[in-house]
Amino acid sequence: MNEIISLLNDLVNEAKEDGYQEKDIMIDITGGQKTASVAGALVTLHHSELEFQYVGTNAPYVTKSFNAILAERGEPG
Repeated sequence: MNEIISLLNDLVNEAKEDGYQEKDIMIDITGGQKTASVAGALVTLHHSELEFQYVGTNAPYVTKSFNAILAERGEPG
């Protein structure tokens, strides 16, 4: 878990150094292990405008975006 969080933080910081703003970066947790999903959520605690998303894998395929600090925001996918 710590290694995944560290890697995600490094990637976010690298993107910011390249000129991206946190609001332009999205961590997708749709696939993969639960550990990686939890790490993606935890990283948003340290980056106030960074969000993670989950794309529903069954109809109606809704995409939901979250920030561990902000309330859920859902949009039809």
